[in-house]
Amino acid sequence: MGCPAFNTIRRLLSCPDCQLIKQCAFHFNSDSNFPILVDMFTLAHFSDPHLALHQAPSWTQLLNKRITGYINLRRNREHIHQDWALDLLLQDLKTRKPDHIALTGDLVNLSLPSEFARTRAWLPEVGRPDQVSVIPGNHDTYVRVSEATGIGQWADYMTGDMADRGTPSNIPGFPYLRVRGDVGILGISSAITTRPFMATGKVGNAQMSAVGRILTSMKKQGLFRVILVHHPVITDQAKRHKRLVDGDKLLALVARVGAELILHGHNHTDTLAWCPTPSGRAPVIGVPSASSIDKEGRPPAQYNLYGIARDGDEWRIDMVSRRLKPKIRMFKTIRRINLVPGSVDPGSVDQGLRDLDISIGEQDRDTGDHSENE
Repeated sequence: MGCPAFNTIRRLLSCPDCQLIKQCAFHFNSDSNFPILVDMFTLAHFSDPHLALHQAPSWTQLLNKRITGYINLRRNREHIHQDWALDLLLQDLKTRKPDHIALTGDLVNLSLPSEFARTRAWLPEVGRPDQVSVIPGNHDTYVRVSEATGIGQWADYMTGDMADRGTPSNIPGFPYLRVRGDVGILGISSAITTRPFMATGKVGNAQMSAVGRILTSMKKQGLFRVILVHHPVITDQAKRHKRLVDGDKLLALVARVGAELILHGHNHTDTLAWCPTPSGRAPVIGVPSASSIDKEGRPPAQYNLYGIARDGDEWRIDMVSRRLKPKIRMFKTIRRINLVPGSVDPGSVDQGLRDLDISIGEQDRDTGDHSENE
């Protein structure tokens, strides 16, 4: 017969239709070694979808920085980024039923009017505006266009809760804050228009000051603080022509006022780093392009799931990474780990990481695939 409590847990885990699995997770209390139920908020993160061009630009549209980008697109990028990979990612992500989705920029390639219109029609496939938080990347401000005809078309995905309850606007404002349960999502724009062959980003003093005030307020409210920014905040993670020029200032701000999780894109790589906070440190995580098919040394498409929950007086982050296997056109789990925000030994590579004893939004039969040879 066994223990009734464990039998109940076994029935819950074996039920594919049980919505409790989406909202809760099991972990073991260190004092009793007995499994207890923890309320969990699941945040999905993907980035840099670079939707394919469905309409060739006119020559007049190429009489600026777009000409170099278009040549690179035709020679290289269109062979790396494929919409079918992005379609598979969204199909797989939706089966995990996250509570919210973060998309950290570079939805388009050349900031063409046709790209913004197509992306506006595509975003509802990801989710409703209240379910999806978007920030722009450097390709979304590739050349100067009016916000009303450019990223302003995505404004309902890039406005905070206060603006959402007010008069609709076609002009997004940054930073913006959305609160979902105990989780606060702070969207920052690092997207600026640069000269040819440059892809740098900048937050700017005005936005930086607002970020500091909002992070402090979120802390007082007891929120888990997630920062969304397109460029990696750690300067040495990007080459000089692609870096966040005031990344050190943003890191110093986080070191002073704190945050629990920083998510970014831009590099098209799978990265996990750490930055100092008042309580220790916080994970800084980047993902490969959501449309990459593993060409020219670029990792294939990937998204991450973060299960966020209180663990006593601290926060717990359970992370699952799902990556495309291009040859079989399927997504597989490549990583399950527990991140420990606030761990106090930045010199230890393994400090702050624990093996993950649950699977977020996964069926028991999926044991994951750690092979890169498929």
